[in-house]
Amino acid sequence: MVMTAGRAGDFARRVAHRREELGLSREEIARRSGMDSGYLEYLERSAYVELPPGVLMRLAAALETTLPDLTGGTVELPPGAGGAGAHPLLARIVQ
Repeated sequence: MVMTAGRAGDFARRVAHRREELGLSREEIARRSGMDSGYLEYLERSAYVELPPGVLMRLAAALETTLPDLTGGTVELPPGAGGAGAHPLLARIVQ
């Protein structure tokens, strides 16, 4: 099974940005994820990549993030962790 890693170019930017946020080199992330640093550089510069799920999970763990965050699955979600209330009620406020 092969997973597409996000929108074209977005995955590369997310990987590079997260690595920089952590203040780590490509070599360190490559070591943590068990991949070659040249391959990681390729991932950070590619417009489109397809990676096996295991590689994505190792990379997410090395970058100390979640698989959905790394692949862009949370990009268009509204902020906040909660869902709707148990009994939502729409009320009109009259001033």
